[in-house]
Amino acid sequence: MALPLISMPSSLIGSLALVLVPEVSNNYYSGKFLTLKGNIEKAVKFSCLVACMIMPLFLALGKDIGVILYHDETAGDYIIKAAIVMLPLSLSLISTSVLNSLNRERQTLLSFLLGASALLICIYFLPKFMGVTSLILGLVLNYGISAGINLALLHNAIPTRPNYAAYILKSFLVALPSALFGVHLRAALLKIISPLFTVAVCSIAVICFQIAALYVLGLIDFQRKASFKNERKNPGKIAKSNA
Repeated sequence: MALPLISMPSSLIGSLALVLVPEVSNNYYSGKFLTLKGNIEKAVKFSCLVACMIMPLFLALGKDIGVILYHDETAGDYIIKAAIVMLPLSLSLISTSVLNSLNRERQTLLSFLLGASALLICIYFLPKFMGVTSLILGLVLNYGISAGINLALLHNAIPTRPNYAAYILKSFLVALPSALFGVHLRAALLKIISPLFTVAVCSIAVICFQIAALYVLGLIDFQRKASFKNERKNPGKIAKSNA
């Protein structure tokens, strides 16, 4: 029951990959490596951001979400445990799509097989020690191995090497205190309002907390996005002003 929720980012990332892959392939074979570098970085960072924005919500509110959706606290416990899968899953999906567009299908197949081997080992040998948690560990190792290999290959795939390691690390580190903030806020809100309203209010608060932290660390730049939109709307005016 928890796995469909954990795979939520894949729908957004799949849509991004569908749009991005033709452009990445065209830039690669046209030799536009600076543009390609920017597109790869944006794709990886967006995928990381989506996962790290949703992950703290599940870590903090997973039990309530399980009760609301499935009327089962056990499902909520699995949502909490499986939330960590979201980041390697997202990175594995986008990196596989981008590498395939760069004619690296053999490498992505190898990374997939290595990750799948770790998953099979976990679900075959570990259930008697860890129970269902062995599946979660297997998924983390599966997507983690695949994402790690793919991102390393992607870093060396073009002359202008894309940089995203620091962004991924910082985003993950922001997600941890965001989840802790959500846990304490949830405990306080449950004393005064219902679980449904607690999930709604706490989700908004945690997202705002994350956005503020990401902005302070320079991982989100609203001014740069606003200027980029203005450039797209009024390219002629900006060109005249620069002249």
